Amino acid sequence: MVNQKFIKDGKAYLTKPEAIVQQVKQVIVQTLHEDCELVSFKLVAGTEITTYCKLLEAERDWESGRQNFGFHMKIIDGYSGGSSSVYMGLRKPGSSDGVGSFHPSFSSAGSSVLPRLW
Repeated sequence: MVNQKFIKDGKAYLTKPEAIVQQVKQVIVQTLHEDCELVSFKLVAGTEITTYCKLLEAERDWESGRQNFGFHMKIIDGYSGGSSSVYMGLRKPGSSDGVGSFHPSFSSAGSSVLPRLW
């Protein structure tokens, strides 16, 4: 009988520290999840800032008369289903909406996409 009382008291004594350990584990998991979200946000924000800076640089180059067409990507127009060539945010000369006009926004799935900084 005495031994069972010690065992019961020992289990009761261990219950509180085990609960604390579980709470600490939950806090650690939550903190890691928040850290992952922050790192993801930082990567997205850095990419958007870099894109925006490149668009501003291209606009300055265009306005100063330097036409640097080193970067090429295809943009698909969501309304017409057509595509157009874009060089560093500049329309290829001879495109349908003006010769070499600057477009800081890209059309995707029928909506304009501007760089977001937050």
